[in-house]
Amino acid sequence: MLLVRSGDMSSNIKNGFSITQGGYVQCRSSRYTCDTTIDNEEFHFSPGLNILKGDIDESWAISYLLSMYSERPKDFMLESEPEIVAKDKRISLNDISGSICYIDECYSLFKSKKQVKSLIENGISSTGNKMTANEIVQIFSLEQLDRQVRYCGNEKWRSMCAIGCAYGKDVFCFPWISKKMGKYYQGHLKKVISELCKLQKIIILPTNCDESEFK
Repeated sequence: MLLVRSGDMSSNIKNGFSITQGGYVQCRSSRYTCDTTIDNEEFHFSPGLNILKGDIDESWAISYLLSMYSERPKDFMLESEPEIVAKDKRISLNDISGSICYIDECYSLFKSKKQVKSLIENGISSTGNKMTANEIVQIFSLEQLDRQVRYCGNEKWRSMCAIGCAYGKDVFCFPWISKKMGKYYQGHLKKVISELCKLQKIIILPTNCDESEFK
C-alpha cells in the first residue's frame, strides 16, 4: 500500500476513508473534557452522516483525533503516528488536517475575533472556493454575521459549519453530543447536517442519541 505525502492527497478523502488507531486521548470541547482510550478498532467514514454511537468515553475519541491532532498533539498518547487509508493509499493525518475541521469553539478557526461574515469571505478568497459568501449565508440561514462565533448563541453551529464550507473543508467532526444537548440543539443540528449532506461532506458525530433525532 502506497504512503501518500502532502501535495497529492486532499482529493482522496472526499469519497471516504478509514482509520485504525490505538492509544490514549484527552478529548476537549467548550462544554466537556474526557480522558478516554481508542482500542485499535477500525472506523470507516463516507460522505453523509456518520454516527459514532456511545457514551462520552466510548465514541468521542476518533472524532477528536481526526480534527484536533495537529492542533493539540499533547492531548494524545498514541501507539503509532496516525494515518488514514483512502483509495487504497495510506495518508498521514497531519497532511490532511487542512481538509478537516472540529465544530467547536476550541478549534483555532472558530476562536478568531473576526466577524462571521469576514471569516466566510476570507475562506472563499483564500481557497478559491466557487461558492459565494451570499450562497453560504443562505444555505445555513445565517443572521448574526457581524458577531464573532462565540457570540452567535445557538446559531454558532450553523456559523461554524458555514465557515468550514467557505474554507473548503471536506470532513466535519463534532464534539460528543449528549441526549440533553441533542434535544436542546436539535433544530440547529438537523439543519447543518442536512445541508452538509447535500454538499456531500463527511460528517462525524459522536453521541448517545439515536440517529433518527438528527434526520
